[in-house]
Amino acid sequence: MVRGKTQMRRIENATSRQVTFSKRRNGLLKKAFELSVLCDAEVALIIFSPRGKLYEFANSSMQETIERYRSHVKDIQTDSSSVEDVQHLKHETAAMAKKVEVLEVEKRKLLGEGLGTSTIDELVQIEQQLESSVRIIRARKMQVYHEQIEQLHAKEKMLAAENAILTEKCIIQTDKATEEMRADLNVLESGENSDVETELFIGPPETRIKQLRWPKKLLGEGLGTSTIDELVQIEQQLESSVRIIRARKMQVYHEQIEQLHAKEKMLAAENAILTEKCIIQTDKATEEMRADLNVLESGENSDVETELFIGPPETRIKQLRWPK
Repeated sequence: MVRGKTQMRRIENATSRQVTFSKRRNGLLKKAFELSVLCDAEVALIIFSPRGKLYEFANSSMQETIERYRSHVKDIQTDSSSVEDVQHLKHETAAMAKKVEVLEVEKRKLLGEGLGTSTIDELVQIEQQLESSVRIIRARKMQVYHEQIEQLHAKEKMLAAENAILTEKCIIQTDKATEEMRADLNVLESGENSDVETELFIGPPETRIKQLRWPKKLLGEGLGTSTIDELVQIEQQLESSVRIIRARKMQVYHEQIEQLHAKEKMLAAENAILTEKCIIQTDKATEEMRADLNVLESGENSDVETELFIGPPETRIKQLRWPK
């Protein structure tokens, strides 16, 4: 009797389904055992019933077999990912090489090389790019020049303010020394008054910086009847004038920067000279007053008429007169 072919689909009857599961489970476990014994294979079998019950078979340790499986799968995934990474890097390298080649071609065209195969549209586009780049560079250059000039002006103002502070400090120190010496003279004159006139004048240097002017003329009227040759000639003249004006403008900028640097050095030198002269002047006045005090302390009684004059660094202090 020939056995009929079983149709592979879910068994609807629960009892028949359970009986079929038990039979085929036992057959599967038997086949796994036979495979492990006959072929000396490492076999691990895990089965869950429809109700969730676990059935398992392993000819060795189930845990070791599972760990071996995980390690094998991990190695396969690593090898696969490495191959994919290599392929991805190859594609990226090829794309970057193409981009570099395109950039090199564009660079050569911007430098005026390899233009033999370029079309009119490409040449116009390259010309516009170059003109835009020139405008940007010139604008940045002018900005740097203006910033440098502003910094030098600020430094000039700072040095002038420092000069004024040093001048005022010199005046205060000289006045203080004069007042102290005058008080000592009044005490030693035994009640006699002596008029002391003091005049101090130290003036800061006058500084002026001339501002540069750039005249601009726009010529372009009455061109309706001009021929092509005349227009070309006018265009060439204007371009030549623009080049001359730009060259002169750059020269003026450099001259202005050099003048400001020179003025900065001059103000710093004047500050140092004023400080030194102030110290010398104060020390000299102190020494002369000290000498006068020594004379008055010698015991000579006389009417004392004193005239003190303190002027700019180039003037001398008048000597004191004592009539006997």
